[in-house]
Amino acid sequence: MTKQEPKKKLSFEESLARLEEIVSQLEQGRLDLLGSLACYEEGVGLLGNCQEVLDDAKRRICILRGVDENGKPLLEEANADAFESDGEVPGRQTKSNRKTI
Repeated sequence: MTKQEPKKKLSFEESLARLEEIVSQLEQGRLDLLGSLACYEEGVGLLGNCQEVLDDAKRRICILRGVDENGKPLLEEANADAFESDGEVPGRQTKSNRKTI
């Protein structure tokens, strides 16, 4: 019996690339049932890894609240409530809600 080496944790980009490969394999429908289940299980794990990285990134983002009298940015750390369910920052201007002057 050989000792399995622990799997290294993939980066966000590596996880996302592997997820895209898995989706492609599953969409082609050429895998047998066990192969499909194995890919699905791997994908769930990769998705969890991606979600952890994204959640951490959201926690680390600073929101620009304006500038002070010296022109320096006023930053506030974003908390989980600063993001709407779609991942957008409330009050942030997007192409669809920009005011034209």
